[in-house]
Amino acid sequence: MRTLTNVLVECPALIASVKIGVLDVLFPLQERGQCNVRFVQTRSIKAMHIKWCDVLITVRGAEKATLEVVQIAKKYQRFIVYYLDDDLLHVPVANEEERWYYKRIVDQYLIPILNLSDCLWGVNANIKERYLSFCPSGRWIENKVPVHSLMESHHRDQKQTVDVLF
Repeated sequence: MRTLTNVLVECPALIASVKIGVLDVLFPLQERGQCNVRFVQTRSIKAMHIKWCDVLITVRGAEKATLEVVQIAKKYQRFIVYYLDDDLLHVPVANEEERWYYKRIVDQYLIPILNLSDCLWGVNANIKERYLSFCPSGRWIENKVPVHSLMESHHRDQKQTVDVLF
């Protein structure tokens, strides 16, 4: 009997990046019996989740809690994928205080998380160009979410409209 790969997806909240960018890609694989997928909010992750998974996918992680989860996953020798769909290193900020705070977050959490990751999963070549150097393995996955998949999302509430931001 073949053992399925267990994939744990973590993020502080079940945001669109998690739903459309990651889960909607993985759920069809799960439905075909190719893997097991679980989403758990960062603050709710326990050791049992890390022990269960073979692969940890962290979505846009840039906080202390995510760094701690990734460090534990690394200790358990889990394969760590960092999913990124936005240029977090270059977010526009309004004032110098905000700029200082944001740089501290990036230096303390985002870059160390990327340094511990085994693979960077991004949505375009710009992400690859700006972030892959922080991922020591140099592994890269790129996916583009077709617009029609926004309408077919497993997580879409049929009563809501879909907003696409550029």
